[in-house]
Amino acid sequence: MKARPWPIIVLTILYLLGPVFSILVASYLMHMSPLKYFSLWLPRASYWSTLSTFCLYPIAGIAIYLMKPWSYALFIAITALTTYQDYTAWRAHPAVMGFPVLFGLTLINVAIVAYFALPSVRTPFFNRRLRWWESKPRYKMEIPAALESALGQTKCTLMNLSLGGAFVKSAKTLDINAKTNLRFAVFNQTILVEARPVHRRSRGTRGYGLEFVHTPESKQAIGRIVQGLALAGVKQIEQQTIWASFKDWITALFKTGRGLVPEMPIYPVQNTKKNAPPKSVEK
Repeated sequence: MKARPWPIIVLTILYLLGPVFSILVASYLMHMSPLKYFSLWLPRASYWSTLSTFCLYPIAGIAIYLMKPWSYALFIAITALTTYQDYTAWRAHPAVMGFPVLFGLTLINVAIVAYFALPSVRTPFFNRRLRWWESKPRYKMEIPAALESALGQTKCTLMNLSLGGAFVKSAKTLDINAKTNLRFAVFNQTILVEARPVHRRSRGTRGYGLEFVHTPESKQAIGRIVQGLALAGVKQIEQQTIWASFKDWITALFKTGRGLVPEMPIYPVQNTKKNAPPKSVEK
């Protein structure tokens, strides 16, 4: 999956349109049309006022979209700066920008920061392993497997596989980041690879996203398996078209309330029989 989560895309677009919203709000407060306000404001605006109006929100939008540790800090800093600017504007022109307006704008900024503080939103900024849209091609599977550790063996089902990791369906609770070994057989070959759970999925098909801790030998072995799956024509976890993905997201949002925060998928939901994952991948 290459596309970022839709909540991130929507927020990015809104921030890129921030200068337009700023002009609309200012023209409303000044009781004039946006075009008239803009034509009167621009020639008289200071360098900093022009720069902050046209650049701060788009920069924040780009920071959101990049989803890097430094861009998270940059976004928070810009939000704090714009909140302070709203406060100074209220102090300078209380008759134009009343306290309810200041309170409303501040409340919006606080709500946005609180949203980005949610673990499911914040974590992908700092943990690249959870940016599933950057992952290697994954191949749909549904074969028996086992997780082995010093505590014993746990049976599970391997749902998909890539060079760097896998998703397993398991009823047993696993500790996140605890090392384990994944054992499975494919193409008449038994594979044992060290792994650690990096994500727990509690909705839909419940299970764990695993990141492989490769040795040169295990990386080579998994690489051969992945290459074999590709040559055998095993279905990849395909990226939906942008409009199909948006439709699914907006439908789920309004019908179930889900989708406000990013959710790591197993694979895009596709009900067509021709795209159903194979039950096994044997020679």
